[in-house]
Amino acid sequence: MDTFRKQDLERLLHVEAEGCVTIYMPTFKAGPEVQQAPIMLKNLAKEAEEHLVQLGRRRPEVLESLKPIEKLIHDSEFWKHQSDGLAVFLAPETFETFRLPLHFEPAVSIDHKLNVRPLLSHLQDDGTFYILAISLNDARFFKASKFEIEEVEIESLPLNKDQALGLDKSQSISLKNAAGAAFGAPTHGSLELSDIEKTEIRQYFRKVDHALAEQLKTEKAPLVVASVEALFSLYKETNTYPHLMADCLKGNPEPLSPAQLHAKAWPMVEENFTAPMATTLDKFSMLYGQKSPLASAKLEEIFFAAHQSRVEALMLAKSAAQWGKFDLDLQSLEPVSVPEPGHRDLLSAITASALLTGGAVYVLELEDMPEEEPIAAVFRY
Repeated sequence: MDTFRKQDLERLLHVEAEGCVTIYMPTFKAGPEVQQAPIMLKNLAKEAEEHLVQLGRRRPEVLESLKPIEKLIHDSEFWKHQSDGLAVFLAPETFETFRLPLHFEPAVSIDHKLNVRPLLSHLQDDGTFYILAISLNDARFFKASKFEIEEVEIESLPLNKDQALGLDKSQSISLKNAAGAAFGAPTHGSLELSDIEKTEIRQYFRKVDHALAEQLKTEKAPLVVASVEALFSLYKETNTYPHLMADCLKGNPEPLSPAQLHAKAWPMVEENFTAPMATTLDKFSMLYGQKSPLASAKLEEIFFAAHQSRVEALMLAKSAAQWGKFDLDLQSLEPVSVPEPGHRDLLSAITASALLTGGAVYVLELEDMPEEEPIAAVFRY
């Protein structure tokens, strides 16, 4: 599986040229369907070829431009490592592929811009968060997102309590016995600790907090602590990071793999990333109900507002498609029901303009859209 991050989106949004090719298709990780994927891409590339020829380009020129896709079709090693869907982007001086955990229907788009809309749902609920998996025996730190997790090595982060306090094993026995298997038991209950023991644990946690403070000094992402509750209550006393989650991932984290930590931590932070969309929907409903000019579900109004940098938030139905012609100088827009060569993807044009001018874009199912319209927006002014 490849990663698709916001910086990838921004890079693709800046690509603009005649005859940009975007291909989406489903892929499979195992089974006989794996061998069908190169054939599907070949058929979709042929569709792109015919479309480009219809636009007036010479076939030899078109075939030359499609060579990166042709090479990919015959790359057997590439097809051995797939996810659920494949996105292919081709333009002059641009060729990028992304194997992602998203199912795509087979589709080809030829336009002046690359079509990134099917990927927006991959990013909209995503966001960076951090996990500190800590016990007396172990301290690990991870950077994560909705689909990924990676361990971050911090030189100043103590490996465990003994290292933090400069103790050898014989010096730490009494604390381990008092704490109950070094807090290794998967208990959620409280532990009876002496003041001396609590002081030593706080010293350990202060060193951990200091290491994280250097790493996270400019961050605002949530931090999840994976720990037994008795340790977490002490960690909160020493923590200086303002975005620490109020609850911990309860239990002993030592036996948990990064993937297991990720699976347990994501539900704890997910609401942090879905809340902005809910707030936008509420704001639209309020403004639209007041008949405010700052909310619209009309394609033409939203199209020109996007190109005037006025879109604060854009909402699109996942299945929406609208092609047509436009002239920004003449302020004319002509949607069509049946696209022909030369017509533009109006929703991709709106999406690109909104994102490039700092607007938020959310993709929803049609039944979840405001007024059940395929497009809606909140304007800045």
